[in-house]
Amino acid sequence: MKTSKCIQRRAPIRQRKALGRVPKMARSDGAEKAVDAMAFPKRKAVKRSRPKMTPLRKSANGEGCTFNVAGVCNYDPKTVVLVHMRWLGDCGGSLKPTDLQAAYGCSECNRWTDSPSKAETVDRKAYEDLRNFYALRALVRTQQRMVAKGIITVKGIAA
Repeated sequence: MKTSKCIQRRAPIRQRKALGRVPKMARSDGAEKAVDAMAFPKRKAVKRSRPKMTPLRKSANGEGCTFNVAGVCNYDPKTVVLVHMRWLGDCGGSLKPTDLQAAYGCSECNRWTDSPSKAETVDRKAYEDLRNFYALRALVRTQQRMVAKGIITVKGIAA
């Protein structure tokens, strides 16, 4: 059996600096200071990205609801937002459809299109037919308003 010599260093071990966020700890300080020295600084709150307010989304402020669903609409311009039509199939997961696939809608019409109650969808086919009718009408009305305001432009159509 071979015996090996002890490995000897040619250069002494360099003392490295402590981690940037943990101050150097001295053994003679006592336990309380040692624990404080090992504690990491508080984490900063994670910044959540907010939806970007595009000119089309901003244009919904103060507008009237274009859905006007009978028995649902609250007709309150203060609650009008740009309602994205997700059921058209151009989105999924966390993706929204483009702002051109959206219409001005009040809070109640938005709820009715996105997540209707069970009572409203007893007859699913009838609900989907109504939703598609109101959505198409709202889309046309919204785009007419946007063209008239100059928010969107269409070649060959004078505002």
